[in-house]
Amino acid sequence: MRHGNRWFAEYHKSCFRHVSEFGFQSVPSLKTCESFTLPEDRNIFSYVMEKHQRNVSANSKIMNYMQQTYLYPSDLDDALLYEDYVSYACLKGEQVISSGTVLFCAPKYFRYADPKLQVWAEGDEVVVTARAYAKSVEIINEADDLLLEDNYFDMNAGRRRGRILKGKPEGLKVRSIFDIR
Repeated sequence: MRHGNRWFAEYHKSCFRHVSEFGFQSVPSLKTCESFTLPEDRNIFSYVMEKHQRNVSANSKIMNYMQQTYLYPSDLDDALLYEDYVSYACLKGEQVISSGTVLFCAPKYFRYADPKLQVWAEGDEVVVTARAYAKSVEIINEADDLLLEDNYFDMNAGRRRGRILKGKPEGLKVRSIFDIR
Protein backbone atom coordinates (compact mmCIF):
# COMPACT_ATOMS: atom_id res chain seq x y z
CA MET A 1 0.00 0.00 0.00
CA ARG A 2 1.62 3.16 -1.14
CA HIS A 3 0.09 5.32 1.54
CA GLY A 4 2.07 3.63 4.32
CA ASN A 5 -0.93 2.51 6.42
CA ARG A 6 -1.97 6.08 7.14
CA TRP A 7 -5.62 6.92 7.76
CA PHE A 8 -7.66 7.39 4.56
CA ALA A 9 -8.17 11.11 5.11
CA GLU A 10 -4.43 11.48 4.49
CA TYR A 11 -4.92 11.12 0.75
CA HIS A 12 -6.43 14.64 0.67
CA LYS A 13 -3.00 15.97 1.63
CA SER A 14 -1.28 14.53 -1.45
CA CYS A 15 -1.39 15.33 -5.16
CA PHE A 16 -1.35 12.10 -7.13
CA ARG A 17 -0.89 11.77 -10.87
CA HIS A 18 -3.46 8.96 -11.00
CA VAL A 19 -6.39 8.05 -8.76
CA SER A 20 -4.99 4.53 -8.30
CA GLU A 21 -1.81 5.83 -6.65
CA PHE A 22 -3.44 5.83 -3.23
CA GLY A 23 -3.16 2.06 -3.59
CA PHE A 24 -5.83 0.48 -1.38
CA GLN A 25 -6.00 -3.32 -1.68
CA SER A 26 -9.30 -4.81 -2.82
CA VAL A 27 -11.24 -8.04 -2.81
CA PRO A 28 -13.21 -9.25 -5.86
CA SER A 29 -17.01 -9.19 -5.90
CA LEU A 30 -18.86 -12.08 -4.26
CA LYS A 31 -19.81 -13.46 -7.69
CA THR A 32 -16.13 -13.60 -8.66
CA CYS A 33 -15.18 -15.17 -5.29
CA GLU A 34 -17.84 -17.83 -5.83
CA SER A 35 -16.19 -18.73 -9.15
CA PHE A 36 -12.92 -19.82 -7.50
CA THR A 37 -13.93 -20.83 -3.95
CA LEU A 38 -16.01 -23.48 -2.23
CA PRO A 39 -18.51 -22.22 0.38
CA GLU A 40 -16.13 -23.20 3.21
CA ASP A 41 -13.37 -21.06 1.63
CA ARG A 42 -15.41 -17.84 1.67
CA ASN A 43 -13.63 -16.26 4.58
CA ILE A 44 -11.23 -13.41 3.86
CA PHE A 45 -8.49 -15.29 5.79
CA SER A 46 -9.03 -18.77 4.30
CA TYR A 47 -6.12 -20.42 2.48
CA VAL A 48 -7.76 -19.92 -0.92
CA MET A 49 -8.62 -16.24 -0.33
CA GLU A 50 -5.15 -15.44 1.02
CA LYS A 51 -3.48 -17.21 -1.93
CA HIS A 52 -5.72 -15.28 -4.33
CA GLN A 53 -4.22 -12.02 -3.00
CA ARG A 54 -0.78 -11.36 -4.41
CA ASN A 55 0.20 -9.22 -1.41
CA VAL A 56 0.69 -11.46 1.65
CA SER A 57 -0.55 -8.81 4.10
CA ALA A 58 -3.33 -7.36 1.90
CA ASN A 59 -6.33 -8.99 3.62
CA SER A 60 -5.11 -7.98 7.09
CA LYS A 61 -4.64 -4.41 5.87
CA ILE A 62 -8.17 -4.40 4.46
CA MET A 63 -9.55 -5.68 7.79
CA ASN A 64 -7.44 -3.14 9.72
CA TYR A 65 -8.99 -0.24 7.81
CA MET A 66 -12.48 -1.73 8.05
CA GLN A 67 -12.27 -2.16 11.83
CA GLN A 68 -11.17 1.44 12.23
CA THR A 69 -14.37 2.55 10.53
CA TYR A 70 -17.02 -0.20 10.71
CA LEU A 71 -18.16 -3.16 12.81
CA TYR A 72 -16.52 -6.44 11.80
CA PRO A 73 -18.49 -8.17 9.03
CA SER A 74 -20.11 -11.50 9.81
CA ASP A 75 -19.55 -13.02 6.35
CA LEU A 76 -17.56 -12.52 3.15
CA ASP A 77 -20.37 -10.75 1.27
CA ASP A 78 -20.56 -8.15 4.06
CA ALA A 79 -16.77 -7.76 4.04
CA LEU A 80 -16.92 -7.02 0.32
CA LEU A 81 -19.45 -4.21 0.85
CA TYR A 82 -17.21 -2.53 3.43
CA GLU A 83 -14.18 -2.77 1.18
CA ASP A 84 -16.02 -1.44 -1.88
CA TYR A 85 -17.28 1.56 0.05
CA VAL A 86 -13.87 2.51 1.32
CA SER A 87 -12.59 2.20 -2.25
CA TYR A 88 -15.20 4.24 -4.12
CA ALA A 89 -14.68 7.92 -3.18
CA CYS A 90 -12.97 9.73 -6.04
CA LEU A 91 -11.97 13.21 -7.16
CA LYS A 92 -10.77 13.98 -10.68
CA GLY A 93 -8.90 17.23 -10.60
CA GLU A 94 -11.24 19.73 -8.96
CA GLN A 95 -14.38 17.88 -10.08
CA VAL A 96 -16.22 15.62 -7.62
CA ILE A 97 -17.05 12.38 -9.38
CA SER A 98 -18.83 10.83 -6.40
CA SER A 99 -20.04 12.26 -3.10
CA GLY A 100 -21.17 11.01 0.28
CA THR A 101 -22.02 12.25 3.75
CA VAL A 102 -19.98 12.86 6.87
CA LEU A 103 -20.68 11.37 10.28
CA PHE A 104 -19.17 13.00 13.33
CA CYS A 105 -18.26 9.62 14.81
CA ALA A 106 -16.92 6.39 13.38
CA PRO A 107 -19.66 4.73 11.27
CA LYS A 108 -19.55 1.64 13.51
CA TYR A 109 -20.76 3.79 16.44
CA PHE A 110 -23.50 5.62 14.56
CA ARG A 111 -27.00 4.47 15.52
CA TYR A 112 -28.58 3.77 12.16
CA ALA A 113 -32.36 3.55 11.83
CA ASP A 114 -33.65 0.90 9.42
CA PRO A 115 -34.00 2.80 6.12
CA LYS A 116 -36.34 0.11 4.73
CA LEU A 117 -34.70 0.44 1.33
CA GLN A 118 -36.62 -0.47 -1.81
CA VAL A 119 -35.38 -0.52 -5.40
CA TRP A 120 -37.00 -0.96 -8.81
CA ALA A 121 -36.36 -0.10 -12.44
CA GLU A 122 -38.14 2.58 -14.45
CA GLY A 123 -36.96 2.65 -18.06
CA ASP A 124 -33.19 3.24 -18.14
CA GLU A 125 -33.08 4.22 -14.45
CA VAL A 126 -33.26 2.56 -11.06
CA VAL A 127 -35.23 4.19 -8.29
CA VAL A 128 -34.31 3.76 -4.63
CA THR A 129 -36.43 4.86 -1.69
CA ALA A 130 -35.39 5.12 1.95
CA ARG A 131 -37.47 5.94 5.02
CA ALA A 132 -34.37 7.02 6.98
CA TYR A 133 -30.73 8.01 6.33
CA ALA A 134 -28.86 5.21 4.57
CA LYS A 135 -25.05 5.05 4.40
CA SER A 136 -23.21 3.20 1.65
CA VAL A 137 -26.26 2.14 -0.33
CA GLU A 138 -25.29 -0.65 -2.73
CA ILE A 139 -27.39 -1.70 -5.73
CA ILE A 140 -26.58 -4.90 -7.61
CA ASN A 141 -28.44 -7.11 -10.05
CA GLU A 142 -28.73 -10.89 -10.23
CA ALA A 143 -25.93 -11.17 -12.82
CA ASP A 144 -23.66 -8.86 -10.78
CA ASP A 145 -22.89 -6.81 -13.90
CA LEU A 146 -25.00 -3.72 -13.23
CA LEU A 147 -23.18 -0.44 -13.70
CA LEU A 148 -25.00 2.69 -12.62
CA GLU A 149 -23.82 6.26 -12.70
CA ASP A 150 -23.22 5.67 -8.96
CA ASN A 151 -23.45 2.13 -7.56
CA TYR A 152 -22.55 3.22 -3.99
CA PHE A 153 -23.91 6.32 -2.30
CA ASP A 154 -25.36 7.78 0.88
CA MET A 155 -28.91 9.10 0.94
CA ASN A 156 -31.34 10.81 3.25
CA ALA A 157 -34.94 9.65 3.56
CA GLY A 158 -36.69 10.04 0.24
CA ARG A 159 -36.17 8.93 -3.35
CA ARG A 160 -33.10 8.81 -5.56
CA ARG A 161 -32.81 7.95 -9.24
CA GLY A 162 -29.76 6.63 -11.03
CA ARG A 163 -29.09 6.04 -14.72
CA ILE A 164 -28.24 2.48 -15.83
CA LEU A 165 -25.00 2.52 -17.83
CA LYS A 166 -24.59 -1.26 -18.29
CA GLY A 167 -26.40 -4.47 -17.38
CA LYS A 168 -30.05 -5.38 -17.03
CA PRO A 169 -32.05 -4.37 -13.95
CA GLU A 170 -33.19 -7.94 -13.29
CA GLY A 171 -33.14 -9.37 -9.77
CA LEU A 172 -32.23 -6.02 -8.22
CA LYS A 173 -30.95 -6.04 -4.63
CA VAL A 174 -30.27 -3.04 -2.42
CA ARG A 175 -28.61 -2.80 0.98
CA SER A 176 -26.72 -0.35 3.17
CA ILE A 177 -24.47 -0.37 6.22
CA PHE A 178 -27.59 -0.86 8.34
CA ASP A 179 -27.93 -4.38 6.89
CA ILE A 180 -24.46 -5.46 7.99
CA ARG A 181 -24.59 -6.73 11.54
